[in-house]
Amino acid sequence: MLQPGDAFPEISLSLAGGGEISVPSDTAGSWVYLLFYRGGW
Repeated sequence: MLQPGDAFPEISLSLAGGGEISVPSDTAGSWVYLLFYRGGW
């Protein structure tokens, strides 16, 4: 769990429509909302 002031770790994510994005380097200077959905059970 990140605490206030912690740096977000560098991760690469596959996009649903294809391609990949690295967070936070590809999103520097922008607000970003990440939603992780594990699927229905």
